Formats: sequence, C-alpha cells, structure tokens
Amino acid sequence: MNDSATAEFPSVVFFGSPEFCVPCLEKLVQCGSYRVIAAVTQPDKPAGRGQRLTPPPVKTCALAAGLPVYQPASLKSLHLEVRNGQKFLSGEKSSTALADFLNAQAPIDIFITCAYGKILPSALLDFPQCGMINVHPSLLPRWRGAAPLQHALFAGDEKTGVSIMQVDEGLDTGPVFCRAETPIEPEETIGTLHDKLALLSADLLLSTLPKVLSGTRHAVPQPPEGATYAEKWEEDDWRINWSEPLAVTLRRIRACSPVPGARTSITGSPVKIFAAHQTADQNFPAAEPGTIVEVNKAELIVSCRDGEFAAIDEMQFPGKNRLRIAELLRGRSFSPGQQFV
Repeated sequence: MNDSATAEFPSVVFFGSPEFCVPCLEKLVQCGSYRVIAAVTQPDKPAGRGQRLTPPPVKTCALAAGLPVYQPASLKSLHLEVRNGQKFLSGEKSSTALADFLNAQAPIDIFITCAYGKILPSALLDFPQCGMINVHPSLLPRWRGAAPLQHALFAGDEKTGVSIMQVDEGLDTGPVFCRAETPIEPEETIGTLHDKLALLSADLLLSTLPKVLSGTRHAVPQPPEGATYAEKWEEDDWRINWSEPLAVTLRRIRACSPVPGARTSITGSPVKIFAAHQTADQNFPAAEPGTIVEVNKAELIVSCRDGEFAAIDEMQFPGKNRLRIAELLRGRSFSPGQQFV
C-alpha cells in the first residue's frame, strides 16, 4: 500500500466523462502539485452515423496523460467496510477492478467528480480521507441536476457560474466550498457558455483544492431558498413551439446551439435551427405563428405570437450541412405562406 501521509503530493482520483470536464483533468495533471492516480469515466458508446464505439473525452485525455482508466458500467454494487481500522471497497462485475485498484492505492486523499454522469454510491464518498468534491456548473442551490447550462439559458438568467461542493447522498445538495460567477451574455449559446464555464471550472478547482485539502476552506450548507432543479434536457425541450412568446423561442434555440439543434419542420421535412433573432422591423402582415412572411437575401422572417417576428439566420436539413440562410437559398427556395410546425 502507498502511504499518502508521506507522499510528496496529494493523491487524486478523477471522475468525469464529457468534454466539459477535460480542462479540469488537464490542469490537475499539468500543474504538478497532485498525483492524479486514475480517471474513472463512462464506458465507450456508439456515436455518429456509423455508430462506432467512441471513448468519452476524459478517457482520451487520461490516456494521453498516461493515467489508468476505469470504465465500470455501474458503481451501484460498491460497498465499503472497515477491517482493522482500514477502509476496503468491494464490488461486483464491472466495478471489481476499480475497487481492487482503489484498495491497493489507499489511503487516497480525495476524489474529484465533474459531470461523471452516473450515480455515485455512498461507499465512494466515504473512502478518501477528504471525501469527494464535485465541480458543478451553476450557482448552487440554483440549477441542481443534470442540465444546468441549458436551463440557465432557457430561463433567461442573467448570470451563472461554477460551484465546488462536498458531495453528499443528495442530488447536488452538499455544502459549498466556493462559487465563481460569470454573466450570461444576451446572445450566449450553449456552445459558448459550455466553453466559458469549462475553463472557469478548471481555474476555480485549482485555486480551491489546496484549501480543501489543508482544511483551511470550510464548506457552507446550501440555503433552502432559491433551490431549482435542472432536469435532463431531452427531445421535448429541443422542439420549437412557434406559439410560445418570441423571447422563449429564441432562448430555446440558443440553449440547443450547436448541439443538438432546435427542432421544427417545414413542408414535411424536419429541420434544425441554430441561430435566429428578433427583427428590428416588426411591420409585417399578421399570420399564424410559424408562417414565413418574408424571404430576403440573409433571413427568413417568421411570424410568432403576439404580433412578433423572428429572423432565422442559420438552419440545417437532414443529411445536409448547417448553413447560413444566404448560403441555403442558393440551392433551396422558400416563399411567404410556408409554415414551420
């Protein structure tokens, strides 16, 4: 066994999966102040048109850094027991290898999780000497849950940020060590917000971790007031309802751009809309929501609720490239009266 009390640097196991948490892992490895001894991530999954097995971005990052990678299908079977004053993990099936590795490395200073994407059992929370901390992309207690970025954008929040919290058995309910705020710009998309918060997360983690490990930064319980939940952003959330207020439609489009794209259809064909804005000129003929009222060189003007009009700037048809309207009009025609549904 390794004796972390005499180790030169604190030992860390990183739990994460998507691109969002790669900057956190990269900075932990590159800063040279920690022994990142392994990465735990989700199994490879089919992706793309060919449905080829594709590794999570954290796996790719970890392997490039020479780290062991564990990809258990589930962690639910992990159990913690104490033998002669020492903690031991046991698991079944896919979690056995991880349990054996962690036992061999014990004592471990801390576990760090960021968008891991699976339920973490209490056995893991109690195994490291300093427990497990989570990097969560919202200003807790607002937007606990799976899709805080999308919900912050869709709700029209003026700011968001990152919270670093002690993980407990609730859903993002643990006490918070620190937060960092950032404004949500008027034209912010899920793509730009994702990248901004990913970098902010890494910076906040690196500045906070030494204080957590030394015990000089104490976590504060989340207030009960202001708690909201960001449910998983699913297909129903991607679909445009042209009868909603224009502001809601525009926020939905930004919350789906560039992935997965806000969905609608026209003349029987499904389409994705990636960019739109409110027209400066609102002097168009009244029409049912979703109706094209004007086609110009750069925009499709569409009627919305309450006499408001949206200008569609960027769109994609199935099997085709995502294009600005000016490019799309070179190979496809639209006319007033056609309707998005």
